[in-house]
Amino acid sequence: MARRRLALALALLVTVGRADEEWSTVWAIGDLHGDAACARYWVSRTGLIAELDGPSSGWTWTDPTAALVFVGDYIDKGPEARAVLEFVRALTRRFARHVHAIMGNHELNLLADREKESGLTGAGAYRYLELAWGAAHPGQYASWLPPAERESADGKAALRSLLDALADVYAARKHGDTLLAAPAPEGDGRGDRGRGGGPGEGPGEGGEADQPRADASILRWIPDRDARALAARELSRWQAAYLAGVASGSELGTWLEQRPLTVVLGGTLFVHGGIAASLVAGPGAPLGSQAALRALNAELGARSAHGRLGALLAERTVVHELVEFRGLHGDCAQVAAVAAALNVSRIAVGHTPANDVRVSCGGALLALDSALGRWFRGSGNNYCDGETEARSRRGGLICPRKAAGCHGQIVRLGREAKGASGAWRVHVVPSDDHDGELAARWAAVGAASARADEAADAAAATAGAGAASASRRSRADEL
Repeated sequence: MARRRLALALALLVTVGRADEEWSTVWAIGDLHGDAACARYWVSRTGLIAELDGPSSGWTWTDPTAALVFVGDYIDKGPEARAVLEFVRALTRRFARHVHAIMGNHELNLLADREKESGLTGAGAYRYLELAWGAAHPGQYASWLPPAERESADGKAALRSLLDALADVYAARKHGDTLLAAPAPEGDGRGDRGRGGGPGEGPGEGGEADQPRADASILRWIPDRDARALAARELSRWQAAYLAGVASGSELGTWLEQRPLTVVLGGTLFVHGGIAASLVAGPGAPLGSQAALRALNAELGARSAHGRLGALLAERTVVHELVEFRGLHGDCAQVAAVAAALNVSRIAVGHTPANDVRVSCGGALLALDSALGRWFRGSGNNYCDGETEARSRRGGLICPRKAAGCHGQIVRLGREAKGASGAWRVHVVPSDDHDGELAARWAAVGAASARADEAADAAAATAGAGAASASRRSRADEL
């Protein structure tokens, strides 16, 4: 396994960021945050793939001189995280030369969560997925269960209790004082110790927050005893299934572990958060060249497995900095310094959201996070159902209904003339899904793909565990 991981990392080092002479167009898509229908919509908006509404075995790349970059944050804040991961993964596998998907802070924190205990254990730490805002939307959990268990009455009731409880938490402004976690059962020696510290503000999300305590479970906001017990059981089961679904050695876990932190295409450095000038300029700067960035990508790929990532993050703090740094916004002098040191014309980042793509510093900084996920666009960091409005039991609207259509923008970089000497121009491409008809279409395509997945799993299960694994791998390439 270690040899295989090293080979994958070396392949990543060689293939990520091919020479710009190959490309005449580079498309870039910002943070998708758990919205599978809009993920498919925005890829269709590029026109790069024919037959996108069918299985990936029939997908065809339409422009051999074009590339596509996703800038991370495929998961969280919306309930369709798994479907987005599987879709983007299928694109990178089908069109490995053309499609690049870099690491976001939400993916990195999920991988790190695999090595952590619950924040309710009193160990002084917490898992990112337990945050009651801005992280793992509870509506996504059922998708990680076996197909036969995804639509259970108990699961639906538990989810409703949790969403109602969260509405009350948000109304009371206690989201920073609450963890989406169930205490350990009484008598197992955990959950009864005080906490020294806690998450405070969610990592990379900003905002003031109280310090969670050992009794900070969301369950204390569910008044009915039976409903509380059901929610505790389901939440623990869901989170275990989620972490198992991205475990080292799993299909999605392995894919996530191999996401690079950066890629350079179209004269542009793509990085999820940003990069400080202090990391690239001056004596001893650890990332002062594109070669250094590629080496860091390879190091992360080789050391991201469960049991190894924590040590890497402690040793190489620059890894978290690249996915969480926001200091380039409004600092054109720093943008210019970084671009000059890394020999690029511009820097493109996600992570810092607004309703639109922002082009600043004379075109040298592209802020690509235009809130493409409908749940995040409508409800921000709150976890909301999105299908209906929700009010807390204290009164007041907490959750609006999500938009029907996919809104925001993506970016196309186009070369003015053929060849390496042609300058690149930035084009911001808006949505044309104003009434939601296209989002509905792509939601139906995703649902059909999910049903095909479930049918393949069920058929393979009858043929034995080995055949089930092989069939699942095959279906993963035909999303």
